[in-house]
Amino acid sequence: MAAGNMAYINISTGYNSTDGYYIKGMLEFNYNPKYYLTKHSVRVYYRPITQQGNADYVDIVPPDSTETGDHILKADIWQKPYDSIPKGTRSIANMLSKTIFDLDCSDYIVTFTIKNLTADTMYRTTARLRLFNSKGSLKKTMRDPIDEDGAYYAKTDAVTP
Repeated sequence: MAAGNMAYINISTGYNSTDGYYIKGMLEFNYNPKYYLTKHSVRVYYRPITQQGNADYVDIVPPDSTETGDHILKADIWQKPYDSIPKGTRSIANMLSKTIFDLDCSDYIVTFTIKNLTADTMYRTTARLRLFNSKGSLKKTMRDPIDEDGAYYAKTDAVTP
């Protein structure tokens, strides 16, 4: 089995009085159980396209995580594979979710919100799945988009609704 894979399933932007301008994203990933997830495993990089240098990033952790720090972002949803699907209906549920939502119930599904961004700004974003060994050393990294020079783009609104 390969080390794993990571895919950006959805990216959208918006504004509300609590979060300000934001990017919402949905990621889907899986990984070989010989590796380990840490608080630094699910990472999203983002930066305005006009910004030079390194992008800012967030490490996304489950909503019930006790992790804290400058770059830690608690997920809105962290769905483990088949987490709430009874064993007898998994193949039917997976078929329906793949057909209707283009999601795979055998993968992790994570949604997140990056808040307090700048209005009327085009952001460049990529996602990475970083896998570690049992000693905590980084061993494998998968990204979406796969192309090192590639990125996805999301533009925040020009004015407050």
